Amino acid sequence: MSGLHRTTVAGRHAADVARIRERRTVALQDAARERVARSCRRHGLTAHAHFEPELGSERTLWVDCRLESGRTDHAHIYAILDTLGWKPDRARLSRFGERYDIVRLLHSESNATLTLIIKVPFGETTPLEAA
Repeated sequence: MSGLHRTTVAGRHAADVARIRERRTVALQDAARERVARSCRRHGLTAHAHFEPELGSERTLWVDCRLESGRTDHAHIYAILDTLGWKPDRARLSRFGERYDIVRLLHSESNATLTLIIKVPFGETTPLEAA
């Protein structure tokens, strides 16, 4: 802002423009997070979104893969992320395990951050026999 005082007309205008730009950025970031949650739900997965503004960069999406198709669901979630432009956030630590993936993501267009927790069920389903 090159040193304009907030009490001048130009300074107030610059502050208004900065606030509008910030609101647009936040709206784009929120929309990018919601698209991921909506896409997972559309695939039939249970997704719990924790996108409250007070969480800041730690906004979280918890996705449960189904028992009967856990590995397929797991691969589909990563395909959704690639399609929607989410990439791993190299500045934050992600963890991958047998039952949970905790992935720190960064959206390429809006610069939104997201922590994605994927729960992959462990075990096999056994068909029930008729009595």
